[in-house]
Amino acid sequence: MKFEKIKLSSHARKRMRQRNIPRNQIMRTLNEPDRAYPSGDKMVAERSTQAGNVIQVVYVETPKDQADAFIVSLVRRPGEVE
Repeated sequence: MKFEKIKLSSHARKRMRQRNIPRNQIMRTLNEPDRAYPSGDKMVAERSTQAGNVIQVVYVETPKDQADAFIVSLVRRPGEVE
């Protein structure tokens, strides 16, 4: 699925600022993940960055009349996608 519109939870916005994750990096992780998998009732998309980090986007797909994805949380960690 191609994600064009996203909505961020207040928690995700806070993590975005704390972890210095720009919106374009979130979109790229969603649309071009190195790995994507379900986690409970949510989905997780992961992508390695050129800086040697992994961006992890935790999201829920939403109904067509809303944003394509509701972003629940964001993580930046050192390493590569396994």
